[in-house]
Amino acid sequence: ELQSEFLKIQQKIKKTIIFVTHDIHEAIRMGDTIALMKDGRLVQHDTPANLLYKPKNDFVANFVGTDRALKGLQLLRVKEVMAVNPHIARIEEKAETVRNRMRQEKVEALAVLDECDNFVGWITLSDLQQVELVRDAITCASATLTANSVLSEALSVMLSSVLRTVAIVNDENKLDGILTFDAIQKALQESVEAVESE
Repeated sequence: ELQSEFLKIQQKIKKTIIFVTHDIHEAIRMGDTIALMKDGRLVQHDTPANLLYKPKNDFVANFVGTDRALKGLQLLRVKEVMAVNPHIARIEEKAETVRNRMRQEKVEALAVLDECDNFVGWITLSDLQQVELVRDAITCASATLTANSVLSEALSVMLSSVLRTVAIVNDENKLDGILTFDAIQKALQESVEAVESE
C-alpha cells in the first residue's frame, strides 16, 4: 500500500526521485530506470524490462532471478491491457434476456451494474438458470482493482478467485473495464517479445 501511495504522489509532483532498495521486486515496481551495483561499482543501468530480459552478465541474471516472467508482470499496468467496453448486465434485467445475450455473445460471465452504474458483482450463465432477475443470481466480487494496479497484483487476485476475470473500478466504484487471465498472458508474451527484438 505504501508503494502504491508513493507512486501516486510521484505522479502528482512530477519530480525525479532516487530510491535505494535491496529488493528487486520493489525496484522493478517503483523505478523507471534501475542502477544495479556490486561492490560499489555500477553493473547495469537500464530499464526494468531490460534488466529482466536482457541482463548484462551472470551477476545481473542471478540477481533478478529465474522468475523473470512473473517479475515482468510488475512492469505492466492493468490499464494497458484491460478491456474498456466489456459486456455487462443490469441488476434489474430479466435472467432469460441476459442468458440469451450471453449465449449470443459467447461470454461465460458478465459484470453487473446497479441503477447508478456502480459495479456490484458477477453473474455466470449457470447462475441465471433458476432465477427470474439478474439481482437474484449475483456473485459478489471478492476483490476489484484500479486501472493503475500492476499485473502481478491482478494475477494474484485472479488466482484467489473463482472467476478468471477481475473488475477494474474507479474511486467511485464505476466500472472502467475488466481484465482476464488470457489478457495478462498475452500482454506478458508481447512484452517479452518486444524487449527481445530490440
